[in-house]
Amino acid sequence: MKLSVVIPCHNEAQSVARVIQSLPEVVDEVIVVDNNSTDNTAAIARKYGAKVVFEKSKGYGRAIKTGFAHATGDIIVTLDGDGQYPCDKISEMLKHLNAHNADFISGNRFPLLPGSLSRLRIFGNKFLTFATNILFGLDLKDSQTGMWVFKKHILDEIALESNDMPMSEEFKIKVLFNPKFTFLEYDIPYHPRGGSSKLSPLKHGVMNLFFLIRLRLSGKHKPRSSQVQNRTSFLDKTSDWLRYRHITGHIPKDAKVCDVGCGANANFLHRIQPYISFGIGLDKYAKPYRDKKLEIKPMQIASRLPLAKTSVDVVTMLAFLEHVDDPQSLLKEAFRILKPGGLFIATAPTPLAKPILEFLAYRLKLIDEESIREHKTYFTRKLFYAMARRAGFKQNDIRHTYFEAFFNNLVIAKKHE
Repeated sequence: MKLSVVIPCHNEAQSVARVIQSLPEVVDEVIVVDNNSTDNTAAIARKYGAKVVFEKSKGYGRAIKTGFAHATGDIIVTLDGDGQYPCDKISEMLKHLNAHNADFISGNRFPLLPGSLSRLRIFGNKFLTFATNILFGLDLKDSQTGMWVFKKHILDEIALESNDMPMSEEFKIKVLFNPKFTFLEYDIPYHPRGGSSKLSPLKHGVMNLFFLIRLRLSGKHKPRSSQVQNRTSFLDKTSDWLRYRHITGHIPKDAKVCDVGCGANANFLHRIQPYISFGIGLDKYAKPYRDKKLEIKPMQIASRLPLAKTSVDVVTMLAFLEHVDDPQSLLKEAFRILKPGGLFIATAPTPLAKPILEFLAYRLKLIDEESIREHKTYFTRKLFYAMARRAGFKQNDIRHTYFEAFFNNLVIAKKHE
């Protein structure tokens, strides 16, 4: 396996020698792309053993793609010529790539070392990462990092368009959306740079943001609100956090909890695991799992739950009832398996949420269309009270409130002693 390092440079005479000398022995080939420098960057790089390639068209994306074209290794590493990226982490990232059978490792610079970026650039980097996650339904920690370790064959499958700074975010997005590839992030330190920066925060920030919007509007990379390559999306995490913060305080300590419609990763049960005696998760998309305090079961949830009568302290159905054909039967099942004094806790969208969710899904493409199409019922307070009473709960033991600006219902019903 041959390892090539590609270093795009524009007037980095002050630091390029230090970067090349810091490379580990596992590196087989060093390619410095001289992007129309006016100093002696090329001569210094050549002196220290690098293969120098000239690229007269200015632009980070143009320079780095030229480097890719000249790289002969099976694995490519990218760095900048200013010395901010840690050459000593290349071997670790390579091991991480192989250990996880990944195709692309992206270096995450956050949290930053003191003095490595100005406050303006910290804000710009975090804002662009936030925008990337929102527009594409991802959960990247650092969309703008320029240190990557990846398998060269990726380049045969991905067409990179940008010739400037947006190429960095473009590459990551396109790898993440290709089901053939596994993308991971790896924490790295980010050092104060050597020499003056060539970046213009405002110019390049606006350029990156407009590229993200254009890429999103192209329709080729629709956001995924469930998972992208088994990564919980930023939108999912935000939605879960808003929902869970209303629920967690209602779960009694040391309770036995059944979460119906727990999702693929049973996030809520994992969140409350330290405080409960045992948790059972049921969902058709669930990944089988069991330990001393949790059991996650993949199953098609029909009108009967696979638990004994009066066997649990709490039944939760969070953002689940709107997806089922017969929610009344599931409320009756919740009543059946609850112990006397046990709690039924559910959240579900209100009719007010319907046009908002459909607009976000069908027009803005910011949430998953398929998930919204699966919504069969939007619940009113009156409907929830009626269903809970029919299930066996008494009127005085049912509590209802709205949250998220009246877009969501929260119902808590206690089974009488």
